[in-house]
Amino acid sequence: AEEEADEAARLEMTAVGSSPNAEGEVAAEGEGAAAEEEEDEAEAELGEVVVHQVIHTIEFVLGAISNTASYLRLWALSLAHSQLAELFKDMILTDIGIKMGLSNWAQGIVLWLAFSLWAIISVVVLMVMENLSSFLHALRLQWVEFQNKFFYGDGQKYEPFNFQKINEAVEE
Repeated sequence: AEEEADEAARLEMTAVGSSPNAEGEVAAEGEGAAAEEEEDEAEAELGEVVVHQVIHTIEFVLGAISNTASYLRLWALSLAHSQLAELFKDMILTDIGIKMGLSNWAQGIVLWLAFSLWAIISVVVLMVMENLSSFLHALRLQWVEFQNKFFYGDGQKYEPFNFQKINEAVEE
């Protein structure tokens, strides 16, 4: 008799719009919708977590590739500077110093002057270029690649660390 009453109650609830769960039990009126909403929220939270993880993974991979490319660019610049120094050597020492066809004594003086000229030109040009490029690349690495790990443009005003403000706060 008890089973028949339960079956009748379940059929009545089903007719009203409630459906039995996996165990065959029918939730009280309104409980089924709440359970479905909780499941939907859990699925939405899981989906959101997965999407965020995929985005962070893509950002990490792109960051690793761009950081590697940046340091390869610095290596290429140093290679270009060495080639420029070799070009200056070929132009000045070979063309001026060795090919003049002077006597040994005069050629020694010309080679010494040519070497001095080559050293001065190489040092001045390459040092200016190297200092400028290393400054600009260090600045770019700091702003673009290093700082993006810590800086978030969330609209909060930057307040640098200040001992005076800390002392004032402690005194108050």
